[in-house]
Amino acid sequence: MKILLPVEQESDAKLIIDFVANYRCPPKTEIKIFHAIDPACRTAEQREIIVQALLWRLKKKLQSLSKVADVTTMILYDSPVNAIMDVVATWKADMIIMGYGTRDFDPGSVSKSIAGQASCSVVIIRPP
Repeated sequence: MKILLPVEQESDAKLIIDFVANYRCPPKTEIKIFHAIDPACRTAEQREIIVQALLWRLKKKLQSLSKVADVTTMILYDSPVNAIMDVVATWKADMIIMGYGTRDFDPGSVSKSIAGQASCSVVIIRPP
């Protein structure tokens, strides 16, 4: 199984990681932790450094779960919806697990778009 984890911010990341830790992943599950940086963002280079550190921490947490076979990270410069849909298509993801809100867009707008367009299962984690 291939699971894509689009991560926008640290608070969503914690909820997503907690969900994956309790999810019954099939053996040899591959996980790709993903972040999209809008190329129009004026602080894109600074943001990439911060995002790389976040993705590395998340990768280490997921690798500690014995049920996960492979964890990779990826950053793309594109709008979040376009980038996620491109990764789903090229990587042939079986499932997307993502947070509901983002700080750069209307809360839920990206997750609603993905849920409506994705060719695979989508799990949207909302904060309690």
